[in-house]
Amino acid sequence: MMWQYGIKIFITVVLVVAVSEISRRSSFWGAIVASLPITSLLAFNGSTLALAILKSW
Repeated sequence: MMWQYGIKIFITVVLVVAVSEISRRSSFWGAIVASLPITSLLAFNGSTLALAILKSW
């Protein structure tokens, strides 16, 4: 269970850094990356997140 939170935190950090770096170059593309559905999936609990990721493949 603890590893699920670790993965969730890692994905969040990667998304925040990616949006920050992309927004430096283009605010439009930064907004597009920030609005991707993956940010919504991070709000779910671990089992729902895993299920949603598997369904998106």
